[in-house]
Amino acid sequence: MRANSGMPIRHSQMLVLEILCTMPGPHTPMMLADLGYVSRVVSPDDGRSVIILPTKKGRKLYLEYLATNQRLLSDLSQKMGIKKFESLIKLISLANKYLAE
Repeated sequence: MRANSGMPIRHSQMLVLEILCTMPGPHTPMMLADLGYVSRVVSPDDGRSVIILPTKKGRKLYLEYLATNQRLLSDLSQKMGIKKFESLIKLISLANKYLAE
């Protein structure tokens, strides 16, 4: 659910923070790059900075993640039936609306 939680960071940033807080550290861009899903690149704007970009492997994994989510939603709608699935989507949308208030 996309709730306006009042947090000062985006959900994606919170996920990175969760990794940093729950996995033994310290963490560096190099350690992230060692996973093979991101690469470290010298910033073209500031040669003193390092930026992190997704690798081909990282982009492929992300696309697989999206496809898996789509399959799960499709499976769920088939198992629930379209009418119940649409009701679920409407209820989730309503919950998001209430949380955003």
